[in-house]
Amino acid sequence: MTPQNDALIVTLALLVALLPLTGAVMLILVSRLLKRTIPFLQTLFLFGGFLAAVSLLYLQGINPESVFHTSITWFKAGDEIFTVGLLINGAAALMAVVVTLIATLVSLYSQVYMHAASGQLRYYAMIGFFTFSMLGIVLADNLIMIFIFWELVGLASYMLINHEYKQDIANNASKKAFIVNRIGDAGFLIGIAVLWMFFGTADLQELTIRMQESELMNGTWQWSGISLPASLLTLAGVGLFMGAVGKSAQFPLQVWLPDAMAGPTPVSALIHAATMVAAGVFLLSRIFVLLGWDVFHVIAVIGSVTAFMGAVAALTQNDIKRVLAYSTISQLGYMVMGMGTGSYDAAMFHLLTHAFFKAGLFLAAGAVIYSLHQFEAQTNIHFDVQDMRQMGGLRKKMPVTFIAYLILSMALIGLPLFSGFLSKDAIITGAFAWAGESPSWKHLVPIAGLVTVALTAFYMVRQLLLVFFGEFRAGLTSYQPTDPPVLMRGILIFLALMSFGLVWSFNPFDAYSSTIFMALRPPVLAAPDIPAGFQSMLLEQTHHYHVLISVFSIGMIIVGSIIALRKFRASGPYVAGYQTMPGPADLPGRISLNNWYLNEIYAKAVVGPLLKISDVLRWLDARVIDRIIDSIAVGYVILSKVAGWFDRTIIDGFVRMVAGIARQIGQLTSGLLKGNVQYYVLVALFGVIIIICFVI
Repeated sequence: MTPQNDALIVTLALLVALLPLTGAVMLILVSRLLKRTIPFLQTLFLFGGFLAAVSLLYLQGINPESVFHTSITWFKAGDEIFTVGLLINGAAALMAVVVTLIATLVSLYSQVYMHAASGQLRYYAMIGFFTFSMLGIVLADNLIMIFIFWELVGLASYMLINHEYKQDIANNASKKAFIVNRIGDAGFLIGIAVLWMFFGTADLQELTIRMQESELMNGTWQWSGISLPASLLTLAGVGLFMGAVGKSAQFPLQVWLPDAMAGPTPVSALIHAATMVAAGVFLLSRIFVLLGWDVFHVIAVIGSVTAFMGAVAALTQNDIKRVLAYSTISQLGYMVMGMGTGSYDAAMFHLLTHAFFKAGLFLAAGAVIYSLHQFEAQTNIHFDVQDMRQMGGLRKKMPVTFIAYLILSMALIGLPLFSGFLSKDAIITGAFAWAGESPSWKHLVPIAGLVTVALTAFYMVRQLLLVFFGEFRAGLTSYQPTDPPVLMRGILIFLALMSFGLVWSFNPFDAYSSTIFMALRPPVLAAPDIPAGFQSMLLEQTHHYHVLISVFSIGMIIVGSIIALRKFRASGPYVAGYQTMPGPADLPGRISLNNWYLNEIYAKAVVGPLLKISDVLRWLDARVIDRIIDSIAVGYVILSKVAGWFDRTIIDGFVRMVAGIARQIGQLTSGLLKGNVQYYVLVALFGVIIIICFVI
């Protein structure tokens, strides 16, 4: 690129990141003057960031070979130099477009959904701050800067989840999200520390070069005369992956995401569907070339387990948003599984497609909740507007919302002709290619992915039937729920259109013919323990499995859908009594409803013991340490009083005594001093004579 193009890329990248932040700062500075225009101002700045991101994507291109990197010295600490810079490739440019676009749509949607809500200044300012922080992760060129923005995203998420801070449920959910993510972030820091200790840099480009130069010899990891145990290569990768486990709600840290639904629904769409939770997957794309062979196995297993567990948990949920929350966990598991099996391109492709159809589903759920709130206010019939047991029959009352929800659900399920089919099947196909021809434990990973396809079809068909079919179960009145205002409907229609396969590939049955998919080709792995020829073998085998896996996937969708249709059909006995039905009595149903009892397990295995330890430490502090300290303090007081008495009575007394004696002697001898010089000479002579006499 020419210097002019380089300067333009830097300018555009800074605009992409700083415009949302500028909007947030402007809201705070001019809030009193322009209070009524707060939503419009923030949306305008976000849209400006989106236009800059599109320009950046156009200028940078999505060619995987095209990488822009620039950095400057941030500060020096002794011999260590810390830099800050930009690293922009096709994946980063695409991600910047997705983040700014979803943030703009959510801000527009919120102008209706949050119209009567309190704290709008704080809400829109936090959306801008969150978007800025997320874009910092996307554009940063080194792990230290990524970690800084990583923490800022966590802070913004905490504030947005806790928007209704006067409600205990929001307070508890935000604290849970913040604390659980800190666990993953501790691992992230360990990974950064190991790489810095070995390579002396956190710059991703430089780390890639130095990782390629490193080697494993006799159980040691060696580079430029430095040797470390080979296990630290694995520790570095697992540590970095732990950051993704926390942020992307992977097993065993997925417990925070369902509770985060306590935040406003647009926040759920922005943070917990399209952007923040995808930050972990994007991090894996940044460090993909640095990961060791064993780390890939860990990532693949964790991703497949999470995909399966999230789908199982979604099967029996009654809250419309919690179904989608567990679905998000499951879909993120797919992305992580794709990264772990080497299918970088498929995982990133699913990240992009999922951002649109899952954000659309959350916003469509928000449209349902919004309309039911209006119904509740008009009829004075009070019920839980998020409980699907109180819904039903909304297909005819909210036709636009229903059509959008149906299209978005088909994309999530992964039906042919929709975007989810392209990306999800590419991940499962890559996983089978990774597992190889010979039967082994590795085949459990893609098999779990296929089973999850059936579970996904089941819980989404169940949700569609309970919400939109049958009769409206909340109450019969002259006033009925209706589609939301035109602005909300327009956003739902746009996101539904973005969920069609033709938007992403000219061949909606084959992801590999997609221009975007081809632009996301994985970089060459650099870790010294990666088997030679692994990536070329994976590419070859993936095309071999593609058609067969698609057939199996469609079969699993049919199975899951048929079971859901039979059980939850509008005329069936199950739905007739669903409004008053208690929770499932069978063990699998209870496991699903209670998310594998993870919260209870952690409460007993982790929280309970920690509280007991803290009680013991508190008792030890109060009864032992404090008493020892108090006793020492009393001893010091007594000692100080004794010392004070000794000082006043003995030392000061002795000094006073000496002074008194001196004073008395002075008084006695003062009479001898008469000012007569001859007298003084006589006395001195007399003294000398006495001394001589004593000496002789």
